[in-house]
This record gives sequence, structure tokens and C-alpha cells, in this order.
Amino acid sequence: INAEYMGDVLVNNVGIFGVKDFFEITDDEWQNYFDVNVMSTVRVTRHFLKSMLERNSGRVVTVSSEAGVRGFSTMPQYSFSKAAQINISRSLAGLTRGKNVTVNTVLPGPTWTEGVEEYLNGVAKSTGQSIEHVTANYVKQHEPTSIIERFLTVEEIANTVLFLSSSASSGINGAAVRCDGGIINTAC
Repeated sequence: INAEYMGDVLVNNVGIFGVKDFFEITDDEWQNYFDVNVMSTVRVTRHFLKSMLERNSGRVVTVSSEAGVRGFSTMPQYSFSKAAQINISRSLAGLTRGKNVTVNTVLPGPTWTEGVEEYLNGVAKSTGQSIEHVTANYVKQHEPTSIIERFLTVEEIANTVLFLSSSASSGINGAAVRCDGGIINTAC
């Protein structure tokens, strides 16, 4: 981290995910999820948030996941790390009381990324189905509460991040903002 530069907007958007049986996840794998998904957020936010508070200006946006709210038995190591990100952000928002600084989290639903494409290519190969078939049916089969019934785009997630990074979102602080296509099946 460049110690000289103190940004106006910090977007924490690093993470790893994977599907794995709970009983096969090693302690080292749990630690790796914690280090990459949680501690990277802690370390970078710790570096930038203090100067934002001193300047009375700034936005911190952490891209987490709806998995942090719903949890997945097929990805417990991912779900726990995303829940931790949501709670860290909410906790840190408390440090901004009375300041023009906000700390929020975005909760994307299934989003078409290189990692998802790689995963679905593996599913297609292992099941003998075409990638087009697997992709077209994945959300409908595996995410039945999705209202949009498709993968989100990275642009849709980026637009949510951009909004939370702008002055137009000054009244939103400590929130976990859904951009999930309606997958989380609750009103609030």
C-alpha cells in the first residue's frame, strides 16, 4: 500500500470461492479463505479509513456476497468469510458517526465472472452437457428464488458500487445493499 496516497473511495473487491464438501475442507483452506476474503478487507480498510475520518470525507464499499446472509452447505468456507465482511463493515460504520464518511457492503447474487465461467465449464465437462445448456439452466435449477432468473453482470454490480461511492448515497451507512437479482427471499 502506498503510504503517501490516501484515497477518497476504497472498494474492497478481492475474494476466492469454491465448492467443497465441509468434511473435506482442511484447516489451511479455512485459514486461506479467512486471510484472502476477510483480512485483506481489514488491512486495506484500516490503512485508508483513518485518513478518511480525519479529512471528514470518504467512502468504503466492500463487495461481499448474498452467501454471507444465506449461507451455503456446499461452500461454508466462503459463506462464513462473506458474513464476516458484512459484519466488519457494519462495525466500522459505527466509527463514522457524525462524519461525511460511509462504510457499506454490496451483496451480489450469482454474477457472470471468469471464476464462475471456469466453474461452469467444469460442471459441463463433468456432466457431459454443453456449457450453453449448463449456463442457461444454472440459475433456474440452483437458485430458484432468483426473480431475474439469470446471472448478474459485473456492470450491474459496478453500478451499485459506483452509487455507494457517490455523494448521492450519503444517507446510506452501515448497510448491506443487495444487488442479488431477488435471490434473498425476504422483504428486508
